[in-house]
Amino acid sequence: MDILKIVFRVASVSVSLSSCGVLSHSAYADWGTNDVMKRQASFEVKDASIDDYILAASRAYKVNLILDSTRVPQDAPLTSQKIENFSMWSGLAFFVSRRGINAQPWGDGSTILLWQQPDLALLTRKLVESGEIKAPPADMPSQALLGSNQMRMQPLIATYFQKQKGWNGQGPFRATATFEELPQELRERLAVQTRAGIWNLVASRTSARWFSEDFWKSVRLRFIPGQDNTGKIRQELAVVGALRHEQDGPIEEEAVFISDPGSPFRFNRRGKTPPRQVALVTPDEVLANSSLAAPYQPAPAKGLRLDPASDVALSQKVTLELKRRPLDETLAALGEKVGVAVSLSPEMKAEGTLLTLGIAEMPAHEVMAALTRLLGLEWSKNAEGGYLGGRGTRTALETQLLQARKISLAPLKGETAARHARQLQEAGELLTEITLALGQAALAQPEGVAFTELPDELKSVLRLRVQDALAPDFAEAQSRLREKLDVLNGPWRLEVDAPEENVQRVTRRDGRQIEIRLAPRANVLSSSDQILTTFTLSEPAQKAQTRP
Repeated sequence: MDILKIVFRVASVSVSLSSCGVLSHSAYADWGTNDVMKRQASFEVKDASIDDYILAASRAYKVNLILDSTRVPQDAPLTSQKIENFSMWSGLAFFVSRRGINAQPWGDGSTILLWQQPDLALLTRKLVESGEIKAPPADMPSQALLGSNQMRMQPLIATYFQKQKGWNGQGPFRATATFEELPQELRERLAVQTRAGIWNLVASRTSARWFSEDFWKSVRLRFIPGQDNTGKIRQELAVVGALRHEQDGPIEEEAVFISDPGSPFRFNRRGKTPPRQVALVTPDEVLANSSLAAPYQPAPAKGLRLDPASDVALSQKVTLELKRRPLDETLAALGEKVGVAVSLSPEMKAEGTLLTLGIAEMPAHEVMAALTRLLGLEWSKNAEGGYLGGRGTRTALETQLLQARKISLAPLKGETAARHARQLQEAGELLTEITLALGQAALAQPEGVAFTELPDELKSVLRLRVQDALAPDFAEAQSRLREKLDVLNGPWRLEVDAPEENVQRVTRRDGRQIEIRLAPRANVLSSSDQILTTFTLSEPAQKAQTRP
């Protein structure tokens, strides 16, 4: 029963992250319900490579597709298909996901960036070895304190937009305010909540210690209660590592079931001495003493801001179709279309990046911004007034992390079932070998058996199995964190968006229809209009609008 409480507690924490304004991983357009993905088209391809198929889909579905084809295998089987009235969900999304190509909607969803999925386990190991991991500050406020801070912010937001922007608490309504014009208390609370929301992308994720050789020296294996598919409690063999061990406090541990290493959970168990008594403090005191509570001061944005208002060339719309062309040639073709030189730095040219793109009537500044997201380009202006794309201040690993995303679409059901059966078989064989090597009675003891007691071959197999399963979640969290930190500089704005209808019917991927309540939202926006964090304005906050 204790372990059930533990798992429920961890699940509750993940829910509280959303309630405290942390952006979920579905911040981009939803693949299942995005209107663009519902577009239907008919087209035919014969002996088509992956790049050919992407260009055909771009024309048929009238969507901008930009593919980093550098690592797309050229020996992949050619495709001959006749697509008849297929939605883009069926005609494109499944095609790329089954070939290990990841995709991300960009902007309003009418542009989709695509890239070959990197080896996330290898990338994560390199990240840990290099010491480039970004970790939350030690004085991160608890979720309870952040929740309290958000509740105090809501009436402040409502009151400000009522008095200064004329909101009556209902939709349709949308207005923004710069941080500089907000009341000081609201500005400070929003600054804390925004920074905490960004850092929480990694605060509750898989610990980097699982990818450190030293950490595995302290790992132990033992049976702990788990739950099968029917809800029954059973003993499962787990790999357990201590994340923090205070001399006079609890031991925080993270456990990974060998049968399902992709779902780690954390829990505390009592140490040998009672935990210390911690003095209770108010949320205001904690927030005031946290490094996240530093006064909001906009810093210069990283790289050149692509402003079409200051350069008419950037506002020109571009139609271009290229297949596996070097990046420098692609930029040169873009420059020819808009009448201004767009070039690539020598170090970037040496990397040999190849692009396949099919775009129609896409503003030049949006094309350049999409390449920044896809490839990590930073733009600058040369003496002749042209634009130069370079690597900027990013390290090679940070650039690779831009493309660290779990495949956003699952394979077909038959493939999923076959893969799951294969994983279960491999897990069963590994469990049998470990039990035979260490003994079931020893593994059932409260302290279990040290990982170092395993034979060398089994140690290698188990460590790689755990790391391969945890790497996608860890790498993606680090990737999204860097993406947020990149746009953290520059002036922030606060936006309140209240929809006209407060209930929306949505069709799920399984065909069922559900109703979603659309409450007014407050978004903190970066200088490039990306959402840094978002909050739902609750009923009490809305009622504050109508008070005199």
